[in-house]
Amino acid sequence: MRKVLPEILQRTLDQRGRLQDHVTRGKLAEPFIVTHFLVNSWKDHSIPTNLEQIIALLKCVTRAPLENPITVHCSAGIGRTSAFVAVDYANQAIMANPDFTMVQLLKELRKMRFHAVQGGGQYFYIHAGLIELWVSGGIINRDHCKSFLGGYKKICEILNKKVSETP
Repeated sequence: MRKVLPEILQRTLDQRGRLQDHVTRGKLAEPFIVTHFLVNSWKDHSIPTNLEQIIALLKCVTRAPLENPITVHCSAGIGRTSAFVAVDYANQAIMANPDFTMVQLLKELRKMRFHAVQGGGQYFYIHAGLIELWVSGGIINRDHCKSFLGGYKKICEILNKKVSETP
């Protein structure tokens, strides 16, 4: 296990032992290798406060060798997973078609995964994540979006406090 970024760990898991009892069509399933990135700081139903870190993770994932499939998953696979994937998906869609809208994004995600993106906080995160991705890529200037990103930080504090207080 190695630390890729603060609060993000990467480990390579050999699933051979875990799959020995898994049966597929009467045969033992083939073992496979998984590269696992673990984000300890992004709690269920919250939004990440450190956009730079999440965008760095997105870049790690998208630059990972394609020898094995890439899987992104949180506990249920609908909130954090779809919000994280949505940033990359929206970026690719907007670069291909500048008229692509975030409403289209949400509709397309929900065709693929029922209830994808759980609530306004995660929807807001997708917008902020896209901005951070474009800032880090030199597409837009951080000075032009300071107010929006400052608002995002405030929303994070409020929403994540509320989430942490929920039993």
